[in-house]
Amino acid sequence: MAKETIDKILHAEEEAAQLVSRAQLKAKELLKEADMKAIANDAKTMDEARQEAEQRKNDAKLEAEQSIQGVLEEGKAAVNSILNMTDAEVDKAATAILERIVK
Repeated sequence: MAKETIDKILHAEEEAAQLVSRAQLKAKELLKEADMKAIANDAKTMDEARQEAEQRKNDAKLEAEQSIQGVLEEGKAAVNSILNMTDAEVDKAATAILERIVK
């Protein structure tokens, strides 16, 4: 009877050791899986941040181009008005400039 009890205790200890071993293995697997998910999540977050930054850059560029468009049109209109001046208007402007210089 004592031998049976000792055998049962040894058997229980072996089962306990196997359970601990399996639990440790499962814990390692879970940690590895968690690390892989964290790495994937970090990569996803970085990709989303890059996309958002690219979108903001494109939006800023478009806004700047739209702002500049009005200034360019005003400049072109001013250039055209100067180019389309008659000789009399050019002479009048030159005379006015000379008068300012002489004063």
